Amino acid sequence: MYKHLTPEVIYLMIGTACSFVMAYLRSTKRKFMAKICEALTCSMLSSALILISEYYFKWPLELGVAIGTFVGFLGSDYISLKIKQVINLKVEGKSDDESK
Repeated sequence: MYKHLTPEVIYLMIGTACSFVMAYLRSTKRKFMAKICEALTCSMLSSALILISEYYFKWPLELGVAIGTFVGFLGSDYISLKIKQVINLKVEGKSDDESK
């Protein structure tokens, strides 16, 4: 019945859940949808890194979970910072064009 629940899948689910919860708790002052988007971004980064570290680098799964969670935390913050910078550039560029 639960043949797909191998130890690898269980560690992957634990890492994804930990990343999601961590990102959600970190963004307590934001609106609900922003919290969910950040948490999903963090968990997707974590999941991808866990799989990459296990299958391509042949690292232990436990190390992959730790690295995935760490980079997921930093990565979602970095991505949101870059998106905000692009938006600010576009908004500032439009306001400069309108004033001429």
